[in-house]
Amino acid sequence: MFNKLKQHIIDTPLTILTREYHAGTDNINVMPFEDVLDEAEISALTKIFQMEFKTEVDQYRSECTLNKNDDTYRSIETLVPTLEEKFGLELGDHVDARIWHDKEGFHFHPHTDNTDIEISVQIYLDDEAPECCGTSYFFNGLKKWDNFVNIWTAPYKTGSGYLLVNTNTEVHGMCHQVPAGCSRTSLYLNFRQK
Repeated sequence: MFNKLKQHIIDTPLTILTREYHAGTDNINVMPFEDVLDEAEISALTKIFQMEFKTEVDQYRSECTLNKNDDTYRSIETLVPTLEEKFGLELGDHVDARIWHDKEGFHFHPHTDNTDIEISVQIYLDDEAPECCGTSYFFNGLKKWDNFVNIWTAPYKTGSGYLLVNTNTEVHGMCHQVPAGCSRTSLYLNFRQK
């Protein structure tokens, strides 16, 4: 499983976007994904979400954590050597693997990830929301009090998403909330250093 995703990671260069602004440097290290999962993988992940215990994070998001004894989780763990070789990192053995389901009204304000996360991956599992509901990356405003500037949005469509190499300066979030009658379901992975 996940051979298409592994090959994409091996073959695709990291996009590095850097810009100086009034309080420092924006540094965005992202790898766009498109069509990186096959139907069997999407089906397996969808089945896991349907069957596993879900936690209500808030009124707009529920999630389930993949069981470490599940074959799908063990296949996800095989991404670790690919990521270590690609990015020259030593990652821990544990992968935080979750499936998120974001309901209508869900919106994530621009934020940076915590420094414990070395690499994060989000891959969309359906087409139940408009493409503009994908995760967006932002530069900070050039001057104090300026707004964020959206520089790229991962289109919300099945098998698309991103890989982020975290430097704790990558501002990301959503430009649009999930509209009425829509939802987002995605695989979220984070990898931490040893």
